[in-house]
Amino acid sequence: MRLLHRTLGNHSKRRCNDYLSLMYLMMLAGEQQEDVDRSLEELHQQFLDRIASLNSVSMETARESNPIATCLVSLFKAYRHALEADRESTAVNVAKTNKAAFLERYQIDFQDETTIKGALARDLFVAIKRLSKDFGLSFHMNSVQQFAQRFSNDLETIREVGFEITINRSSQSVRRTATYDIIFLI
Repeated sequence: MRLLHRTLGNHSKRRCNDYLSLMYLMMLAGEQQEDVDRSLEELHQQFLDRIASLNSVSMETARESNPIATCLVSLFKAYRHALEADRESTAVNVAKTNKAAFLERYQIDFQDETTIKGALARDLFVAIKRLSKDFGLSFHMNSVQQFAQRFSNDLETIREVGFEITINRSSQSVRRTATYDIIFLI
């Protein structure tokens, strides 16, 4: 266990260190005593490669299954499609553009096709909640507070999906309100 903690540190499968240590010992069973002694001082490269592979699969799964990241990607794509529909439209004197209908429906302000600036957690929650219903996406958060906490916890995963996120904290706000600048890099 100490060897795992010392060598692997804060890896994504650390909650399984008990199990991993048992598997490591089983891997060493039947080896020559000098090989076992050496492998108890320094983790065997084959085991390190397996852990790296598990971590890679875990991170990919986290990125692919993160409901906030999935909904954010869909939000940006839907906005991009609304803009494209307006550019391709040949209709004249339309009452409402696709962009206007999108902004009215999702209540989020885009700076351009790839950027949202100054959005509150409340704004993002409303837009994502509505979008998830419209597109049948999984999004089981029911409050802004729950969303804000999950968004904060999942920032690294969301960034790995292809977002650049800046958190702007107001020093003048009693409630430490933050706004988010989100850039979709893909």
